[in-house]
Amino acid sequence: MRILSIELGGFLSYSAPQFIDFTRANVFCISGPNGAGKSSILDGIVYALYGKIPRYAGRRINTEEDVINHNSNRLYLSLRFKVGDRIYLVKRELVRGKSQQANIYELIDDKPIPLGVKRNREVNSLIESLLGMDYETFTRTVILPQNQIDRFLKPSSSEAFSERRQILQRLLGLDIYKEMKKIAGQRYRDISKELQLISNRLEGELKNYSKDYIRRLERELKIKEEILKNLDKERQETGKDVERLKETINLFTELISSQKDYQEILSRLGVIRAERERVDRLETIYQLQVEAIPLRNMIRDFYDKKSRLDSLEKEKREIEDKIEKSLGELKTEEEKAKEYLEHIEYAEKLLGFTPIAEAIRNLEADRKRIDRTREEIEKREEDLSLIGSEIDTINLEIEDYELKISQLNSKLGERAKVWEELKGLIEDIKTLKSIEKELNDYYERKKKLENDKSELETSVETIEKTMNSLSKELEEMEKVIEDSHLQKIIGSLSIGDKCPICGNTIEKFPERSREFENLEELLTQYQEKKELWQKSFGDFSISKTKLQDITEEMNILSEIIKRLEKEREEKRSSVFRVLERHFGADYVLDEVFVNSAIEKERRDIEIQLNSLEKEKEIKATQLKEKSSLYEKEKTAIISLKTQLELEEKELNQRERDLLEKVSETGIEWKDFLTRNFLKEAQDIKDKYQRLLDSSNKTISGYKVSIESGRVRIEQINTETKEIRERLVSLKKEIDETKENIESRCQSVGIALEELGKFKIDKVYIEGVKREFNELIARQNLLKDQISKLRETLIRLGIDPDKPEGLKLLEDSYNSKLTSLKNIEERIGVLSREVGSLDAQLKSARENLALAESLSEKKKELERKLNLYRVVDDALSENRFPEFLMREAMENIIDRASVQLSFLTQGRYSFSLASDDSADIVVNDNWYPTQKRKTYSLSGGESFLASIALAIAIAEEIRGKKSVDCLFIDEGFGSLDDTGLDTIVSALAELENSGIMIGVITHNKELASRFPYRIEVEKDERGSRIKGEW
Repeated sequence: MRILSIELGGFLSYSAPQFIDFTRANVFCISGPNGAGKSSILDGIVYALYGKIPRYAGRRINTEEDVINHNSNRLYLSLRFKVGDRIYLVKRELVRGKSQQANIYELIDDKPIPLGVKRNREVNSLIESLLGMDYETFTRTVILPQNQIDRFLKPSSSEAFSERRQILQRLLGLDIYKEMKKIAGQRYRDISKELQLISNRLEGELKNYSKDYIRRLERELKIKEEILKNLDKERQETGKDVERLKETINLFTELISSQKDYQEILSRLGVIRAERERVDRLETIYQLQVEAIPLRNMIRDFYDKKSRLDSLEKEKREIEDKIEKSLGELKTEEEKAKEYLEHIEYAEKLLGFTPIAEAIRNLEADRKRIDRTREEIEKREEDLSLIGSEIDTINLEIEDYELKISQLNSKLGERAKVWEELKGLIEDIKTLKSIEKELNDYYERKKKLENDKSELETSVETIEKTMNSLSKELEEMEKVIEDSHLQKIIGSLSIGDKCPICGNTIEKFPERSREFENLEELLTQYQEKKELWQKSFGDFSISKTKLQDITEEMNILSEIIKRLEKEREEKRSSVFRVLERHFGADYVLDEVFVNSAIEKERRDIEIQLNSLEKEKEIKATQLKEKSSLYEKEKTAIISLKTQLELEEKELNQRERDLLEKVSETGIEWKDFLTRNFLKEAQDIKDKYQRLLDSSNKTISGYKVSIESGRVRIEQINTETKEIRERLVSLKKEIDETKENIESRCQSVGIALEELGKFKIDKVYIEGVKREFNELIARQNLLKDQISKLRETLIRLGIDPDKPEGLKLLEDSYNSKLTSLKNIEERIGVLSREVGSLDAQLKSARENLALAESLSEKKKELERKLNLYRVVDDALSENRFPEFLMREAMENIIDRASVQLSFLTQGRYSFSLASDDSADIVVNDNWYPTQKRKTYSLSGGESFLASIALAIAIAEEIRGKKSVDCLFIDEGFGSLDDTGLDTIVSALAELENSGIMIGVITHNKELASRFPYRIEVEKDERGSRIKGEW
């Protein structure tokens, strides 16, 4: 795989689009000052291929602020690369506020052919497949991190193998084994805790949940459900009886209500019939009132027309008087307009003097301008002298900036060594934090054990007291029992018998004590007390055993804690000494703090350096601008003086010509300067033009008014004729309608004039009619309803004429209803019991399933526990990683030796020291007996050795595959002339090797020796490619 070219814009420090061609040489360098944007080119290559960049620790870019240049809203990358004989093109674009877009093409005859993938994930997968490398492999083999190779070649500490091992761990990714051991140990502890929790649950809350317990609950539930089913059947039958009785009661009640309503309707009908006859006459009168409305409208229209006729005749007379008056005013206004025209003609004459006045004023203005120019020349000559002084000051400031920049570069090199020492503390800080966490866990465990021990000691003391009390009670009971047995033996003997115990003849019996009345009860109590004492003894033994186990575990924990505290103090002491030396008392024990402090100090120095460079560039620009300004200003002053002489001659000639024209007008020269002939003429013209326009407008208005008056008179004549004809027609219609209504009023006994006096409520009339009709309808409906209800009751065997039958029905209904409520209460109680049993059964099934699941999980966890124990044991003491490290070291030295021999024409090679120190030595074939240390190499020799090691390390990481593309972000220190000459010959060999090698450096002497170099610079607009050579 080879990188052919890249185009990037809006990316990190690159604002404007930049293009770089990598095909012009196999070996090249990218050079420029610190912070110019050299490493951003490598970031662009990685981002184009994988969508993420090394400086963000490989995390995927989710926010455009991370990578888009702050002066841009769009990021664009285009990368051409070659795999075998095929050339590919990948493009990535990111716009602020939007998602990243990626596309990949194959270039065939320089034409991009899409490969059918567009989504970022698909593009990334295809690129990994084409390259045979994922992101991690690419960034460790193709792009080697800054200073890693030089530190590998020349470790800064005396422990060479230890430091080289740390570098190899990072480059080869062997830190994973340490992380694996840590994870395996943590997983082992986590699984152990989880197994303990599962065992506690299985032996505790889940112990009693078995299949027999579930079957017992199922049997009990089935019995109660059967009882509930029978009760529900009984409830349904009783409910039907209740509904039948309820329906019969409703029928009887409805019959009584209907009979009552029927009687009320008959009574109301007698009243409403008389009111109906009066309402019929009022309805006829109301109809006549409605028909009389058009007559009133026609009479009102007749008088409206007559009034309109009088109004029109009055308006006609007024218009005729107005026309006569307007004719007189029109004549007066026409005379005024003629006078206004004469004034406007005078204004036109004044306008002829305006050009002469304008020329005179221009002449005077030019005279003043020439005077100002003369003053300006004098002032600019003074300013020119000041600019010369400023140029001298800027030259001194630039020399001061160059001195400060040199001092800061020296300081940056000195602090780099301090930063490397601080970075070595990060692993110690992580280890210290791990110890702190482990100690806290042990502290918590010890505290819990102390609490458990205290509880057990209290329990043991309580049990011991209980046992002592029980022992006393048992002794007393044993005495009573023995005494009772003795009394029974005495009771079976007589005086003169032989004693069954001693064999002597009994002469008299001892005094008998009181015999215990209920020996059987005493024996039972004795047995219970004895069993209780044995149980307490068992608990006492168990508690003592647990107490002993806890004490032993606490002793072990105390030893572990003591060891860890000692280890913590030793580690803390060494870390604190370094931190206090560099930060004083103001520091935080955290790797982020250390990295941040280093980055902050580096960033501060770089910011100061960049600021000084920028200020120096600004001063250089200012110097250039001031020098240019000085020359321009000097030339301009000479030009102004020449121009001034020409303008003074031209001004004198214009003055002579104007004096001749002024003498012809009869007006003095000063009047032409003071008077504004244009304004005077314009004022006169504007004033009388406005008056003329107003007069013309007034004349036009009079003419329009007169004409509109004449038109209106014609309209009035036409409308008057139409109104007279309509009045005759209306008079005839009114007479005919009036005669018809008067005849109909006589039929109801009223006069036409009295018709309007009647106030008739149409709503009331309609209400009476509606009520009468409704009563008739309800009478018929109730009659039918009563008949049907009687028939239904008779069919049910109930006499509808006996009201006491209703009471018997209600009593029977209440009795059935009470029975139904009792049944429902029993069902409710039983339903709750069934629900409770169902919930218990469900919970039992879930707990049984949980117990079975936990048992299976316990077996799986025990299997995993064994697996993590094996992993932890296998990786203990770092034996396996150390083996891999030594193998990798030998392979790298073998490969690097071949490369170094090739680059130095067979003079130098590498080998490992034979004293088990794993140090690297350099073999010089010119002096076979001498073995050189790597730190003795000159600058040029170090460069060649670093290149050889870089190629070898890259091949080792890639699994012994050959490397055909390599970028080294490396600082090689200072180089003398001999070293530079050595590099020149080696670069020629690399050029012919076919391997593409790009070196990033700020060393100008080193960069100048490369056959092809790319120079980067940066200003306030961003980074840019200054040139390619």
